[in-house]
Amino acid sequence: MNTTPTLISLLRQTPAVLQHLLVQIPADRHDTRRVENQWSVKEWLCHLIDAQDVLLGRFTQFEKEEDPLIADYEPPPQSDTRYRDRDFAAAIVQFSNLRAGTIGRLQNYDESYWT
Repeated sequence: MNTTPTLISLLRQTPAVLQHLLVQIPADRHDTRRVENQWSVKEWLCHLIDAQDVLLGRFTQFEKEEDPLIADYEPPPQSDTRYRDRDFAAAIVQFSNLRAGTIGRLQNYDESYWT
């Protein structure tokens, strides 16, 4: 069984599923931290955007380097306000666009890339 098309299909579906879930959350709850020292829904969404950027950077490393050294990813500390200052609806669109770019890139890799 070839799992690459399945993986790409699941990655393609994620933004729509995520958007369906997120639009059900009232706007006045986007920044609410339900548990102390844990992220709000908006902060989690922004983290997904950052993680998608990190993933794209790693794909570039795999393409350019024979034996790439993958740096650790550290999300910003809870005190960082850059996630809280973002527009929620714009963040949903940004994640969807980044994911579409990732999918486009993954579709260009032949099967040898995955082995």
